[in-house]
Amino acid sequence: MSRPSISFFGKKSLVLVFALVLAATSAVNALANRTRFTQPEEALRWRPDDAVALSMVEDKRWTANVVDAASAAAVADTARRALRSDPLTPSALRQIGVVEALAGRSAEAATLMALSHRISRRELGTAIWLIDDSLSKGDVGSMLRYCDEALTTNVAAKDMLLPALVSGLFDPGLRSGLASHLRAGRPWTAALLRRAAIADGDEVVDASKLVIAAGGVPKTKAFDGLDSQILSALAVKAQFGAARAYLRILGRGGRDVSTAAGFTARTIDPALGPFGWYLVNQPNYGAVADAGGGLVLVRVAPDQRATVATRILMLSPGRYRLSQLVSGSAGVALARTSWQISCLASAPVARTWPLALRSVSAYGREQADFEIPAECAAQRLQLIVDGDDIEGDGEAAVRSLALERI
Repeated sequence: MSRPSISFFGKKSLVLVFALVLAATSAVNALANRTRFTQPEEALRWRPDDAVALSMVEDKRWTANVVDAASAAAVADTARRALRSDPLTPSALRQIGVVEALAGRSAEAATLMALSHRISRRELGTAIWLIDDSLSKGDVGSMLRYCDEALTTNVAAKDMLLPALVSGLFDPGLRSGLASHLRAGRPWTAALLRRAAIADGDEVVDASKLVIAAGGVPKTKAFDGLDSQILSALAVKAQFGAARAYLRILGRGGRDVSTAAGFTARTIDPALGPFGWYLVNQPNYGAVADAGGGLVLVRVAPDQRATVATRILMLSPGRYRLSQLVSGSAGVALARTSWQISCLASAPVARTWPLALRSVSAYGREQADFEIPAECAAQRLQLIVDGDDIEGDGEAAVRSLALERI
């Protein structure tokens, strides 16, 4: 009797059943993979021995409770169960390593942590342990190497590590180690500096020292606006000595930019923050710099008065002379201009000097003298435009502005 054959339909049915089994298995695995990190308990319903999910559950339980001998033993038991399912699960190796460390078996702990790190440099718990271990040994280089790995491979590391690094910027040794990472343009160093710039204390001063040690911030997109942000924070905190040192590393040769009053490409550079000219441009008044530098056009509507240009200077104590050359345009009302300089210091030193420099209808140079007292570490210089008693919009051109010590 001949052996029965499988019909074409039967073959297709077997293939279909096999495909459905594979699809179902794949769906279970996919569901478990999606939830093993975010909802590990749910993942264990689909794969009871999933090594990663088991480790995640124990991490959550350990984080929520006080670590004692009983909880450590329970974590170790679950971690060993996870390793029987997947012998190379970094988080499970790390958990057993922590238990070994708690038991005083530091050599065994170090071996397990090294293995976990060798398997995956993305395991944040292992990285944190290695960072702490390096710090306890005074090995700043290793600590920062592990920080770099964690910060570039794990989003959660930023909220854990950057605040600690910011608070440690006062340490010259840490700044020295960080300087090499900043020079290399490591992306997290920009985030580190931005956090320091908005910190409540004087961390921005230490951040400025770090930038100086590195020779400046890299010229990449991640660092766009950082010079201005740091200088602005230094100004807000009245850290003018640190600001002067920072300005020196920005690579702008020639005269000290903190004492140069003229409108030039160098002094209008946005990277200078408040130590460069800030030009206001509103519908009823404004100031616009000429593309070639050295000339600023100001305008004002009738009966309007406003500050259209301002910046911070850091003049040493002594007597100074501010001179300007301002002219109008034929057929256009002349906008009146005047200057004001204020001392940026706490009372009773704070004071303001209005400078009698007025625009004239034709080319004309005017000058005014003033004196900076010893207690005045920095000064705000302002250009004011006035449209009083003019018909139609007024204009004026500040063709040159010079500041000299006398």
